[in-house]
Amino acid sequence: MINISRTSHLTLYEQLYLQLKDDILKGIVLPNSRLTATRTLANELGISRNTVVSAYNQLEIEGYLRSVTGSGFYVNPLLKLDLLHSSNLEIPKTHNTLKGNDKKACQYDFQYGSVDTNIFPANSWRKCIVAAFDTMLNQENLSYMDKQGEIRLRTSIANYLYQARGVRCTPEQIVMTSGHQHSLEILTKLFPKNNYSISLEEPGYDGTRTIFEMNNYEINTILLEDDGIDTNRLSDINNTLLYITPSHQFPTGCILSIVKRLFILDWASKNDCYIIEDDYDSELRYNMLPIPSLQSLDNNERTVYLGTFSKSLSPDLRISYIILPNPILQKYYELYKQIQCTVPKILQIALSEFFESGNFERHINILKTHYKKKYDILCSSIKKTFGKKAVIQGSDAGLHLLLSLECDYNQTEIIEKAANCSVQVYPTDIYWINKNDFPQNQIMLGFSKIDIRDIPLAINELYNAIYE
Repeated sequence: MINISRTSHLTLYEQLYLQLKDDILKGIVLPNSRLTATRTLANELGISRNTVVSAYNQLEIEGYLRSVTGSGFYVNPLLKLDLLHSSNLEIPKTHNTLKGNDKKACQYDFQYGSVDTNIFPANSWRKCIVAAFDTMLNQENLSYMDKQGEIRLRTSIANYLYQARGVRCTPEQIVMTSGHQHSLEILTKLFPKNNYSISLEEPGYDGTRTIFEMNNYEINTILLEDDGIDTNRLSDINNTLLYITPSHQFPTGCILSIVKRLFILDWASKNDCYIIEDDYDSELRYNMLPIPSLQSLDNNERTVYLGTFSKSLSPDLRISYIILPNPILQKYYELYKQIQCTVPKILQIALSEFFESGNFERHINILKTHYKKKYDILCSSIKKTFGKKAVIQGSDAGLHLLLSLECDYNQTEIIEKAANCSVQVYPTDIYWINKNDFPQNQIMLGFSKIDIRDIPLAINELYNAIYE
C-alpha cells in the first residue's frame, strides 16, 4: 500500500520511488510482476502521471525494473541476500592529467578534471578559514590532531553521507587522506599484494591503475556492459580487491544495476574479496535522484568507500577520505599507530565549519544547477551540429561525456584536427589497459572548465575541423 503525504519533506516523486524500491527489496512486489500502469497509479494516488513516470524511470535506471514496449514496467529478479536486512552499525544522528595535442594554446579547452573557479564559494570559504584560525588560537595548546583526522569533520562527513548517499558508518571508521591516490596507497598496505590481486574496470581510471602498478599488484581487467562490469568474469577470481565506480562509471558514465550490485556483494562475501567503491562525483546528477551507494547495501562489511572533495570544492585542497569496514579497522590501527594525519588541521576545521553552517549543502545545489546548464547546452549543441554523425555516451551526470564520431579518422587524428581549429579535446585510450580494444573514433569532452557561452562555438569549430 503506497502512502503519499503532501506534508512530507520529501517530494512526491521521492516518496513514490522510495516506497516502490522498498517493496521490491522486501519481496512485497514479486519478481517479473507487472507494475500498475502509470496513468492508473497516478489516478489512484491523486498525483500527476509525470511523477509516476519519473519514479519508474529512476527504478529502471538503477536496475530494479525493465520496460517492455507496449506492455509496461516489470520487476527484475533480484538475488535474495541477508545484505538487505538492517545493519548493526551505529547510524549517525542528523541535525588527471590527460594527454593531447599541447603544441599550441587552444581557445576552447574541453579539459576534464578541473572545476569552474567562477562558482567556488570564495566568501563563505574565507569566513570558514578565519573561523578555523580563531579556533586554533583559542585552544590551550597547538598539538597533533587525531591520527585519522579531526573528529568534528569526520562526524560531519558521516552525517552528510548517510543523508545524501545512504552510507552507514561511524566517524571512527573514517580516515582523512591527502587525495584519492593517497587513499589508494593506504589500501595497498591494508591489502598487500601477496594476499590480494586488484581487479579493475576496463576501461577505467588510469590514476588508480598507476598506484597498483607501482606497487606491483597482479591486475585483472573486467570489461564493461551497459549496466556495469561483466559479473560472469568474477567467477574466475578469488582473493581480489574489486575497484569499481558503480554510481557513475568512469569514463563511460554507465550505472551498475541493482542485480549486479547484489551479485557482487554476495560474491565478495563468499570469496574473501573486498570491494573498493569510488564515489568520486556522486553528487553531480542532473535529471534524476543520486544513485544509492553500494556500501549502503553491504551488511557483510566487504566494501571500502572512497570519497573526495576535489570535484565538489577544489582539487587544490587535497582532502579525501576512506571509510573502512570494521573488520579492517584493527589492522589500520596496528599499521598506522605511528602515522599522523597528513591533511592540515586548519583546512579540516574550516571544512567542518563549512558543513555545520549549511554552506556545503547550498554549494552542492549551486554546483548541480550550474553544471546541469553546461551539460544541457553541450548535449544540445552536439545534437544540433553533428546530427547523426555523433553519439553521446554518458548518464546525465558528472563533468564529462564521451563522443563517438562517424568519420574516417582515428583518435589521434581527430585530436590534431580539432587543435588546428583551436579546440582541445582529449583521448580515451589512456583508460584502457588493452590498447587494441579502445574505440578509435571516440574522444572525451570535459565541460567544467570551458565557459558556458563558448560551448556552441567550440562544438561548431569541432565539427568544421572534422568534416569541413
